[in-house]
Order: sequence, then structure tokens, then C-alpha cells
Amino acid sequence: MPRILLVYHRPGRPSSISYVERLQAMLRGLGIEAETATIEEAQALRPGRPLFLLMFTRGGHWRSLVDAGHEPLLVPASLFANAAAREAKARWGDCSGLALAALRAKRLREEQMEDLERIRLLLELHCPGASLHVMDTMGEPGPAEEPVAPLAFLPGRLSRSACGRTSRCLGAFAEYALEDTAAWIADTAWRLATSRQGI
Repeated sequence: MPRILLVYHRPGRPSSISYVERLQAMLRGLGIEAETATIEEAQALRPGRPLFLLMFTRGGHWRSLVDAGHEPLLVPASLFANAAAREAKARWGDCSGLALAALRAKRLREEQMEDLERIRLLLELHCPGASLHVMDTMGEPGPAEEPVAPLAFLPGRLSRSACGRTSRCLGAFAEYALEDTAAWIADTAWRLATSRQGI
């Protein structure tokens, strides 16, 4: 049974941890043993197991795990783009002009912007005119454009801010793409386990 570490940013809304617990249960059902930890907790853990960071871009949190000796795997840009576009089309029939809303990183801003632009480009494959809205602070109003896709894995302050000025907002990724995330993690964990066995 593959063993992995599932790492998340401590949410501003404590009830949001239930999504991490549901993801952990899904993975267990797929034969993956997943220990969960916050970013701060993971920094103190010994590296070795595959670490899946439930975030979408590089930045200070990603770097802190790298500095602790880990090799964090981010949620792929293609996974976010495909799931967000599918969900927007299912809700509203169209996803043209989907605005990607993110919080600006405090560190590694250039790397974050590279990752954000990659996600936006992939979104544009499905949603013509997809745009990028980067907020400087958590309390800053989100984009006024519709529809909006917050770049937040768990419900919390970022998803609330991003959705604050629009009625057509996808909400946090875990609210509509938890199964997609479980499938990606399981597939990756199986492939890593196989490669380590030399098969």
C-alpha cells in the first residue's frame, strides 16, 4: 500500500478540514495510506514519503517545504483548469471570460506568476477570454467580472474574498473537484510506488 503525506494550508474556517478528511478517506478506499499535516507540521516531519501539497502554485509555503528537505507535488495546472471549466459549464452553460482569482505570494512572486499564467493559458483552452486577477491582500475585493474561479483548495477567506462581488463564483476547488484530486493523487502515488520497486 503506497504511503503518502497530504499537506494543506490551515484554513481560516476550521470546518473546511472536513474536505481533507474526506479526501483522506477516498484515498484509503483506493489503497493509499495518507497521513495529513498542515504546512507547519509537515516542515518538522522527516522527508521521504511523496508529499502532496494541496495548493496550485509555488510560493513561500512551497519553498518552506523544499527548504525542509521535501519535494512537494502541487495540484497540476491541467487538473485545476479542466475541473474548473467543466464545473463552470455545468452550472452556467458557458465559461467564457472565467476570471482566475488568486492571492499574491509574499515570496517567489515571479515563480507564482509563471504558474498562474500557465493555469490561465490552460483555462483558455476551454474558456475563451479567461483572465487573471491577483489580489494583494486577503481582504481585498475579488474580481467584479463573472464568472470567477478562486485559486483556493479549501473554503476560507480567499474563496470568500474572491466570490464577494459576483453571483457566479465556483467557490473553493475541494467543493467541486475532490474526486478529481483523489484520482490524481492515487494515480501519482501508484506510479511512484511502482518506479521505486524498479518495475
